Amino acid sequence: MKYKLKISRGKRPVVEVEFEEERYSLLGEMLLAERGLLTELIGVLDEVHKSKETEVKTFSGNAFTVYIEGENVKITNDINGEETEASAAELRKLTKAYKKHYDKL
Repeated sequence: MKYKLKISRGKRPVVEVEFEEERYSLLGEMLLAERGLLTELIGVLDEVHKSKETEVKTFSGNAFTVYIEGENVKITNDINGEETEASAAELRKLTKAYKKHYDKL
């Protein structure tokens, strides 16, 4: 998964994610929508990543649900039902990078 993080200009700047592959665009939408809950999302991803016992976890935010099963993640937009899948390790890395940029705002 290749992407670039950038901060939009304007009255209320936000962190945007530009993906090389369109299929990952829902991840960027999820991070923007759930930006107030990024710490909790990282905690869930870390728990699955670091634990050999915890293999399945679910994170529900304001508009998205993240279902983590081992190394696979399914992200669902709870409003329109759109779905995508990603690697748990890649989502964890992206979420941490996004939060780091978001905290600078």
